[in-house]
Order: sequence, then structure tokens, then C-alpha cells
Amino acid sequence: MKYLFAVLIVSSLPWSVGCGNSAGSYPVTGRVTLPGELPLVDATVTFKLTDGGSQARPRGQTDENGHFELRLDENNVGALPGTYQVTVNEALGDDIDARPEPKIHARYSSFEKSGLQFTVEQGSNHFDIQIDPPQAKNSRQRNR
Repeated sequence: MKYLFAVLIVSSLPWSVGCGNSAGSYPVTGRVTLPGELPLVDATVTFKLTDGGSQARPRGQTDENGHFELRLDENNVGALPGTYQVTVNEALGDDIDARPEPKIHARYSSFEKSGLQFTVEQGSNHFDIQIDPPQAKNSRQRNR
């Protein structure tokens, strides 16, 4: 009986290990919104560790409601634990002549300038990101 119990325990280990993410990452979801709680659609959210420890840059794409889920790669959902700088980039298209006006401030495309930083911890993580609109073209002249 002890032998049967030991076999059952050992044979169940691969199943319990397989339930987690093999990369040691944890689920990260969020929502990106513009002023007025309007969702930012079809934007890429990218995380970069602040300590430079991993070259992995988890990213996710916002849906029609502004929701995203980070992925390390095609097979691994989430992000490794740590503190991240974050960028948000709009999909403006390849045709320069047909590009729409940007909806977000240009600083969000830079890890160093975005001002967005989040800490991924063990367990599920959810981050809501409120985005500023682009800077008015004449704002420098008005501020003089």
C-alpha cells in the first residue's frame, strides 16, 4: 500500500508542475484608457525590467475595450517577478499619408520617459494605465 501511494504521488508531480508557467512568470493583465475612460484600442504595451536582469520584454496588445494580457512569448503568459518600466505604442499603420493623428503623448514610446513603472509580484497582477493625450502643437508658445 505504501508503494502504491508513493507511485501515485510521484506520478502526479509532472501534472502539478505543468499547471504553472514553466518560465516562472505570473499573469499580468490591465487596461489602457484615454481621458474620459475611453479605451485605447490596438496599442502595444511592453514591459522592461528596471534591473536589466532579463532580456525578456513581455508585451500585450490592447483589445476593443483597452484590455491587454502580457506574454513572454507564444507559449508563456505573464511576466517574471520584478519592477518594470513600461511603454505604450499606438498602431498608426505603415502608410505615412494615411496615418491618423496620435491619440497619446509621444513620451509613452520611451521606457525612460513614459513615467510608467509597475511591480509584478507572485500571483495575478492587474495594472490600469491612464494615458495623457498628445501635447498641443502650440503649447510651447502658450507657456512662454
